[in-house]
Amino acid sequence: MLLLRFTLDYSVLSTQASGIATTMIGQTLQEYVFVRLSILALRLVMPLSFIYFAVSWNTGTFLSSPILGVYTTLETLFFLVVYLPRRSRLQRVRIMHIVPTKAHHLSRS
Repeated sequence: MLLLRFTLDYSVLSTQASGIATTMIGQTLQEYVFVRLSILALRLVMPLSFIYFAVSWNTGTFLSSPILGVYTTLETLFFLVVYLPRRSRLQRVRIMHIVPTKAHHLSRS
């Protein structure tokens, strides 16, 4: 049985011959709060980008810096042109056609 263990700041990666078991974070409250806040920060990127873009569009100039303005413009365009249409298309109900098998054809004759 092959068993490797690496320990770095509460992270334990273990590889076994029968499978891979990984634990990336510990079980403390501080780590849980950190992960939840990180997820929240990533989810807020699009809404904040859209608000910045809308206010910049309304004033006619970028509020902070041109680099941030270009980033928020690209983020907003991606959301409107790629993400929303793709999400809409993927959420539609699909009708699946069942392909008849050879046994189905033989039973009908």
